[in-house]
Amino acid sequence: VMARDKMSYDYVVNNTKQKNIFELIDVAFFMPFSKTELQQGKIHVGLNVSALLWHGGYTKNNQFGLTIDYPQTIRAIIDYFISQENVQLHLVPHVVTMDNSIENDYAVSQAIIEEYNFPAITLAPFFNNPIEAKNYISGLDFFIGARMHACIAAFSSGVPVFPLAYSRKFNGLFIETLQYPYLGDMVHQSQDLLITNFIEAYNERVNLATQIQDSLKNIVIPRYSILMEQLQKFLDV
Repeated sequence: VMARDKMSYDYVVNNTKQKNIFELIDVAFFMPFSKTELQQGKIHVGLNVSALLWHGGYTKNNQFGLTIDYPQTIRAIIDYFISQENVQLHLVPHVVTMDNSIENDYAVSQAIIEEYNFPAITLAPFFNNPIEAKNYISGLDFFIGARMHACIAAFSSGVPVFPLAYSRKFNGLFIETLQYPYLGDMVHQSQDLLITNFIEAYNERVNLATQIQDSLKNIVIPRYSILMEQLQKFLDV
């Protein structure tokens, strides 16, 4: 068993008879990318809006038990950034489809762009694959998102990130494994506290970028070596 975070590793240890267990990390951390060059002289902030959460989950009735109003929180984040001088806000859809499904981040982001009709808000391109998404995210100065792999794309490319967590998978990865100090817990925090914390994270983005580099070196890269070693043993190659 190769668990991708400490919380999952502990769960397997405590709830199964499995003895051959390794605490690794999500393989998306090792996905290659080419950094996108964005307009100089601007602070480029990325915001990933999850269509799934926007619609209340698959059941459309707050399936994940959020303690915050997700659309209201997203609008509060947007309002904060468009009030900041020299910030270009990028809406970054990460789960995209060609239809208007409940999972389509792009459709929700397009609707928000039309709602605000503000020049300091940009819609990212329709990504054809995960590497295109990571390429774009890597060029940002700060990132906020509720899609876990969008946040991983940010972290693994050195971009300060404020994850918006709706399940234990975020907490297990960012808090326990990566020991990252900032995370908006939408299941346990109030909206006011979440907004306060994201503004603090944004103001600390330079220090966070340094901390992320240390985490990549000391936490992520060593797990890659273990992953390769164990895969070779498992596949007998």
